[in-house]
Formats: sequence, C-alpha cells, structure tokens
Amino acid sequence: MTTRNTSAQCHFCSCVVEDIQHLIVRCPRKWAVWIEVFNCYSPHLYFSQDDICSLLWSFKTFHFVDNPESWTLCCSVLAHIWRFHWRLIIQGTPFTENTIVKIIMSRFATLKRSLPEID
Repeated sequence: MTTRNTSAQCHFCSCVVEDIQHLIVRCPRKWAVWIEVFNCYSPHLYFSQDDICSLLWSFKTFHFVDNPESWTLCCSVLAHIWRFHWRLIIQGTPFTENTIVKIIMSRFATLKRSLPEID
C-alpha cells in the first residue's frame, strides 16, 4: 500500500504552508503559467498575483480588459493548473509549465471559436 504525503508543504517550491492562494496562483511554478498565458493573451497589460487572486476570490473585474473573455481564460488556467497539479501528486506526471501553457492556449482558442460573439 502506498502512503501519501499529507504535509502542508508545497510539492513544487517547498513553501512551508500551501494555502489555496499558493496552490493556485502564488507558487512560482503556477505563477509562471499565469504570467505566460496572460503575456500571450494581453502582452501590453500587467497582472500581479494580487490581481489574479482578486479576480478569482473576489470576482473583481478590470475595466481595461474584455471581462467575459478574461473570465473564460482565467477559468481555463485555473482548471488546467488544478488538473496538472493533481496529476503530478497522484500519478507523478511532470508539471511542465510550457506544455501546460500550450494546452491552455490551444483549448482557449478552440473554445473562443465555438462561442457566439457577444456584443
């Protein structure tokens, strides 16, 4: 029988206590995914970790971005970070930031094409 590591320590960066914000956004490896995706999506804009946390936890919107599209993108990033985090923990599948970003951008583009235009 395998034993699971139930430590509160981050599996990626060894941060002593991994809270939900660290799990999803603040871990340097997860943040690298967020930054790369937003650099592809809006290279002219800067988003901080606090901005992303506000968007996810407070449903804060930004007047300078297309909010329905940014919400969709954030949901896609969130879902993939969650998925690949647990694939590493449970199956040992590597968490490769560049690969995850490519998958997110590909699926986001497919999703955008399938949605009707909202005016």
